[in-house]
Amino acid sequence: MEYSNWKVKMPYKDRTISIEGDNSLSVRIDDDRYTVVVCRKRMEALPERFYTLSADARAEGLSYRFLYIFYDEAGKELAKGYFMESRRVVSPVGTKEIDIEVLLTSERHSSFFLKNMCLNDEGAYQKRMAKVVALSSFVCSEPSANFHRTYREAVEDTLASVRLVCEKEHPDMIVLTENVFQTRNYPGTYYEHPNRFDGSDPDVNALCGLAKEYNSYIVCSMHEMSSEGIRANAGILIDRKGKIAGIYRKCQLTIGEIEAGLRPGDELFVFDTDFARIGIQICWDHYFPESTRALAMQGAELICVPTHGSHIERVITRARENGAYLAVAYTSREDTYITAPGSEPLLDTGKEKGYAVAEIDFNDPQRRHWLSCNSYGAPYEYYMCERREDLYGIINHRMI
Repeated sequence: MEYSNWKVKMPYKDRTISIEGDNSLSVRIDDDRYTVVVCRKRMEALPERFYTLSADARAEGLSYRFLYIFYDEAGKELAKGYFMESRRVVSPVGTKEIDIEVLLTSERHSSFFLKNMCLNDEGAYQKRMAKVVALSSFVCSEPSANFHRTYREAVEDTLASVRLVCEKEHPDMIVLTENVFQTRNYPGTYYEHPNRFDGSDPDVNALCGLAKEYNSYIVCSMHEMSSEGIRANAGILIDRKGKIAGIYRKCQLTIGEIEAGLRPGDELFVFDTDFARIGIQICWDHYFPESTRALAMQGAELICVPTHGSHIERVITRARENGAYLAVAYTSREDTYITAPGSEPLLDTGKEKGYAVAEIDFNDPQRRHWLSCNSYGAPYEYYMCERREDLYGIINHRMI
């Protein structure tokens, strides 16, 4: 069917529906059975541009979503996805036209009204680049068989590694390991040297000084002792000026951490940097898919993972199912890497150098083929827009 310049598709032909369309759109469903109505309007579009959609929409008794479909000059579908509030869509190379799709679903008498719909050209595509580095525990020194280091050796190795990598790579962000100034296997010393973030800790201050000196963000985990004497595994974000810009406390504690008296955090934070929004997970956190999804739902584009345990398959999965990059800094070189949500998930590994490094364009939608549609689409849009909260109530079940 065609209504002025709106084309309408009805998978259920026997539904009672009335549609009026011109520049505006009016749909009335006089049926109490499951109904799907697809309304599309085609417009001209240019390649490699940022686009947003604005519209005045009102729905009564039904659900609706706005989608885009880009086509090339021959009419081939290039990419398909969702318009999301406050996010720009990127038109692929070769784009000639775009369909704006209004997807309606209903199970009762309902109506939908749309007016003042406008496709906004926000300008030519521009990259949003940042160089991210994930450091293993051993860059400047070789580990012993059991990774044994004293606290002072760990501090000196960490500071030397940060300085070496900054002078060589000039990164925008460095991700360090879990409990960066302690070593998991050093007998009896793991919790003997807690750190403080109130400006009185010379080792924390030295790390902050390097962030300022080299104009780089630093993310790491430390064993924190609060002013009240409470222990925690804390992830900190140090900004380019050497200030602690954010603190996250590990939410998923291991049995050993609980037995050692650590208090779990109770909130999953995201932090804004000058190149991307980031989240922090510490080791056991990223073993739980809900944790990564919660950060992605808050808009995290890069998730930093200081850790003493990891598997590449899990990290790639977290990146791909959330449309986010992950930078994993592990004790060992072999399991330090940076992953992406796109077709080449492993960007770099620290196996040879002791650190992984990647230059990332955070404006790149990292489209993948045959993901929810038969062309190319952006993982973040699909996983955020197609999640089914009505199905996930069982996640809230608590064991007794």
